[in-house]
Amino acid sequence: MESTEYKSILGVQWHPECLDDGLPIFQWLIGEARQYRQTCDVHQRVLTLDTHCDTPIFFPENVDFGSRDPKLLVDLHKMTEGHQDATIMVAYLPQTMPLADHPKQYTDQIFDKIEAIVAKHSPYISIARTPDDLWMHKHQGKKSIMLGIENGHALEGSLDNLRHFAQRGIVYMTLCHNGDNDICDSARGEHTHNGVSAFGREVIKEINRLGIMVDLSHAGEKSFYDALELSKTPIVCSHSSCRALCDHPRNLTDDQMRALAQ
Repeated sequence: MESTEYKSILGVQWHPECLDDGLPIFQWLIGEARQYRQTCDVHQRVLTLDTHCDTPIFFPENVDFGSRDPKLLVDLHKMTEGHQDATIMVAYLPQTMPLADHPKQYTDQIFDKIEAIVAKHSPYISIARTPDDLWMHKHQGKKSIMLGIENGHALEGSLDNLRHFAQRGIVYMTLCHNGDNDICDSARGEHTHNGVSAFGREVIKEINRLGIMVDLSHAGEKSFYDALELSKTPIVCSHSSCRALCDHPRNLTDDQMRALAQ
């Protein structure tokens, strides 16, 4: 019998003389308990990673990651109850953010807040930058937070800023969001570059060199195939789905998924 906060405990008392009539529900409960235990055993062996978490969007509302918050899909309580080992928290930048609003500075502020959250709850969570970190934290009984950037607009057109964010420990950068930027065309863009731009080619080359992952969620189809050809390491689509199941421009066609797998 297991329980955590806000989860019910079920106790059942069985009288032997009633067991014949109650046998089906008794067997069902035993089966459910067995399946739950098997599921927990799986989570002991594998590492469960949420590849794209938008919790930082709510930082301006002074959310507390360590408290249960109905606005958040991911907080420390939900990670614990769901046996989730790690999450990649992203600094999201809308394409409409002007350079005068300092996208790089805003991104750094998001990462500062994440690091402050980790420091506040250090017995339970840590920043991870490598797969080895993830497994080490799991064995220590800690949750892991990784850093990512959603929208290369954060670079402000400078490879030096990409190197800066690599030093901060980002594990991937989503090249664009809902609009073309100076790196590539978006799935909801205007085909500004007909795929990846000249600057975008340099960005992908440097991302590869720095050991960061190229993330192509939100990228246009031509950008996708360009990046797949340009990148020397496998790319990811951290929060894309299957277009055949959900016909949305940012989701992947079957051909894209085959190319990605190859």
